[in-house]
Amino acid sequence: MSALARTLRRCYSTRLPTRPPSRVPDPLADVPKLTLEDNVTFIHRPPPTMPSPESFTTSPSSPLLRPPAQPQSTTNPFTDPSLPPVSRPSLIPKKQYPQLTDQAIRSMRDLRHSNPAKWTCTKLAAKFNCAPGFVSLVAGLKSGVWKQRVRNTADLHQRERDKWGEKKALAHKIRAKKREFW
Repeated sequence: MSALARTLRRCYSTRLPTRPPSRVPDPLADVPKLTLEDNVTFIHRPPPTMPSPESFTTSPSSPLLRPPAQPQSTTNPFTDPSLPPVSRPSLIPKKQYPQLTDQAIRSMRDLRHSNPAKWTCTKLAAKFNCAPGFVSLVAGLKSGVWKQRVRNTADLHQRERDKWGEKKALAHKIRAKKREFW
C-alpha cells in the first residue's frame, strides 16, 4: 500500500449506527410474591413515585414507613434525628451547668496548678461538669507557665526545622522574605 493510499484511507463508518432493539424487562421479575391459601398470589408493585424505606426523606408518605412515634414528653425537637436541622441556632437552648461550691473550685485550681499538662481546661470541665471557659477563668495559669509552654513549643519546632534539607530551608527563607514585602 502506498503512502498516498494510506493517507486517503477512510477512517469513519460508512453507515449510521442503528439502535439495538429495545428489550423491555419483565415487570414481575424482581417483585416479591406472597402465596396465600387457596393458591392466591399477592403481588405488590409500589408506584414509582413512592419513597423507599432507605430514602432520606423525613416524612414518608406511607404511615407504615414512618418510625414509631415516641411520647411527646421525651422527644426534644432540637436533638431528634428524624427532624430537619434547626433553622435558627439561637433557638437551641443553652446547656445549663450546676453551681459549683467553693471547695470544688479550690480543688479545680489545685489540680490545674499541680499538673497543667495533664489537667487541661477540657478535662477539668468534664470532671466538674462545667464549661471549659469557666475553668480558664477560675483556674487560669500564671503567665510564667504559659511562657514556658510557648518556649517548649518553639524549641520543638526549631528541632524539627533543623532536620529540614537544604532546599526546604531555602524555600522557607524565600517565603519569609516575600512575606516581609507585603
